[in-house]
Amino acid sequence: MLFWFFIIKCDIPVGSPVHIVPEYDGSLQFSYDEGVVRLKAEDRNYPGFREENVAILRLYEGKYEITMQGFGLCHCPDNNEIVGCTEHEEYNLKSLYDIITTEKGYMIKQDGNCLVKGEYDPFFKGYIIRMKICNNGDDEIWKFEDVELNEDEEDQARMSIESSKRRLAYFSGHKTISKNDHPEVVGRNFFGFGTFRHTTDPTKLSHIQ
Repeated sequence: MLFWFFIIKCDIPVGSPVHIVPEYDGSLQFSYDEGVVRLKAEDRNYPGFREENVAILRLYEGKYEITMQGFGLCHCPDNNEIVGCTEHEEYNLKSLYDIITTEKGYMIKQDGNCLVKGEYDPFFKGYIIRMKICNNGDDEIWKFEDVELNEDEEDQARMSIESSKRRLAYFSGHKTISKNDHPEVVGRNFFGFGTFRHTTDPTKLSHIQ
């Protein structure tokens, strides 16, 4: 049983850049912009490496953090949506998930709820990512796709990922988090490779309840 558990854990691509896409619709992927997280279609006009669409998984005491541009992705229960956050306890947000391997892909779970694609948000031109009670539906299954790079993009990707790690380390510090820690929605900051703007402006959260 321990050997089987080890195999399951190793199957999840920890530390590697991936695109997170719904199993039933490979045209969509997680996209991160100024603390706003949406499912968006890949922009065919701008192919290649785009940091806002790249996620990295981190394993912490049997749970997983999902990070994009060096910021964790948290569930905000007040709006029931996934948002960008840092780790403080002023807000009722949680950044750690269970990731379960299935025959078709992966379930991303938290407190008995599963990550699913929500309704379309015309303001940010993407689908909100919600949590709902798990019922083994197809909409609960996700894939982690390797980020494909050509030779010209490899250096850019390496610099971007290293910069994301530095930003993540800046906000995380020497943390000792637990599954009940409550991270804070990211505030406006400028760090690392390129310019990344983050906001706590409530208009950045969805208007769709």
